[in-house]
Amino acid sequence: MRIPDTLRKPVIQNKRTLMWSIVFVVLISLFDLLFSLLLKDAINAIASENMELLKSCAFKSLVLIVCYGVVYKLYCAARNRFLFSAICSYRSSIFDRMIRQNYKDFHQHSSTEHLAMLSANMETIKEDVFDPICRIVSLTVTGTGVDLVLMVHPLNL
Repeated sequence: MRIPDTLRKPVIQNKRTLMWSIVFVVLISLFDLLFSLLLKDAINAIASENMELLKSCAFKSLVLIVCYGVVYKLYCAARNRFLFSAICSYRSSIFDRMIRQNYKDFHQHSSTEHLAMLSANMETIKEDVFDPICRIVSLTVTGTGVDLVLMVHPLNL
């Protein structure tokens, strides 16, 4: 399936902010995996009644939560900037295409349709095209990370 140029160009034009969003979402996914491993260690410390290990896990968890919060804030800023820039680029390209139409083609559509192309459809494009990029990366990294963790630390049932 070929991605239309009107959807590909905004991503290419805003690849720097998309790259930062992806870097931050990968870090967030890795933090999720680390937190799971820390939780496993904390449960083992509780089961073995090892208070030193439990204190160590609590401290590591605190540091991880602070780092997670900082990276999540940076991710939100980068993601919102990417989405805003991509939608602006997309809206500009749609507007340019509408303006370049000849007079007959332009008047075949009602003004409501033209306004819908420039406003209401933008939210759909943002939610269905641009926003899922980071979610797909996050799910891929987390899924791969879980597989690797389970290979290294098999479940002992």
